[in-house]
Amino acid sequence: MIARHFVFAATLCCLLLYGCGADQSGGDNAATAADPVKKRPAARSATAKVASAEWSRFRGPEGSGSAGDASLPLTWGPSENIAWKTPLPGAGASSPIVFGDHIYLTAYTGYLVPGEDGGDLSQLKRYLLALSRTDGKILWDKAIPAPLPEEERIRDHGYAASTPAADAAGVCVFFGKSGVIAFDHQGEQQWQTSVGQKTNGWGSSASPVFYQDLVLINASVESDSLVALNRQTGKEVWRASGIKEAWNTPILVEAQGRTEVVVAIQGKILAFDPATGKALWSCNTDITWCLTTESSTRSADGRGSRRWRCGRVDRAMSPPVTDCGRSRKAPTSPRRSSWMGICTS
Repeated sequence: MIARHFVFAATLCCLLLYGCGADQSGGDNAATAADPVKKRPAARSATAKVASAEWSRFRGPEGSGSAGDASLPLTWGPSENIAWKTPLPGAGASSPIVFGDHIYLTAYTGYLVPGEDGGDLSQLKRYLLALSRTDGKILWDKAIPAPLPEEERIRDHGYAASTPAADAAGVCVFFGKSGVIAFDHQGEQQWQTSVGQKTNGWGSSASPVFYQDLVLINASVESDSLVALNRQTGKEVWRASGIKEAWNTPILVEAQGRTEVVVAIQGKILAFDPATGKALWSCNTDITWCLTTESSTRSADGRGSRRWRCGRVDRAMSPPVTDCGRSRKAPTSPRRSSWMGICTS
C-alpha cells in the first residue's frame, strides 16, 4: 500500500474553483468573459483566446500567470473557502491544471519523498493524476517507472516538477528522461516519446506547450534541445540545438504579424518559428545560468518591442544588465536577482 500524503496542490485546486465563479458544468467551456488582453498592442500572447474558464497549462492559457477577471478568495483556512481536500499518492512540485471537469496534477513516490524514509531509487515512480473538479475524487492515476540510472538527488523540488498541459484531445506530461507522454481524458496512453537521456542535479522542470498540432518541449537538461513533437503521434517534427542551462517553460507570443516561441538560455534569449524551428532572433544577456523567463508581451512604443524578465538564484551580488536592454532592475535580495531587457527585431 502506497503511503498517501496531503499535498497542498490539491487544496489549491479547489480554492481556485471555489472562488473563480467559472462554469463548472464540465461542458465545452466556451469563453464566457471578455478577452483580458484584446486591447494590448502588437506583442501579445499567442494563446490569449483560450477560454478563461480553463487553466490548461503552466501559468494559465497565456503562460503569463494572469487569471484575467476571475474573482478569487483572498483568505482561506480549515473551515473557510475550502471546497474539498484529497490525499494524493505522493509529493510533487508541479502546478495543478484545469480542463473541463478534470484537474490534472503530477506526483512521485518510492524515493526521497518528504516525510518518508529515503526509499530506493529503483522504486521511483512518477504519476499523472486526474481529479474530479466537483468533489476532488481521483478519477484515474498513471504510474510511470523511472528508467535507471536517475539522479540520486534532486535539489529543492523533487522528481515531479513539470506541469501537464491539456487540450480537447487529452493531456501531455513531461517526465524528463522518461519522456513526453500523452493520454486521453479517460487515462488511456496515446504515445510516449523520448527527448533525451541526460539528467541533472536540478532535475527537469519545463512544462509542455501546445502550438497548433505540435507539443513544444524545452529538453535542455535531457539533450540541450528545444523539441517539437506531433500532437497526435508523438513523432519528432523539429529540434533546435544549443539550449543550455535552461529550466524555463517556452513562451508563445505574437509580434509584428508572426508567432514566436521564446526560451531563455545561458547568456541569451532565443526566438524560433514554432512551426519549423527556424531561428528568428537572439538577445544577449549576462545571465550566467537562467532558471526562469517570462514575457510581459506588451509593447512600450507601439512597434512590437518585447519585454523579457529573467531570474536566477546566484551568489553573485553585482546587478546584471541585458546588453540589448534599456531598463534594469537591481537584485531584490542577496541571493535572488531579476532584471528586464527590451529587444526589438
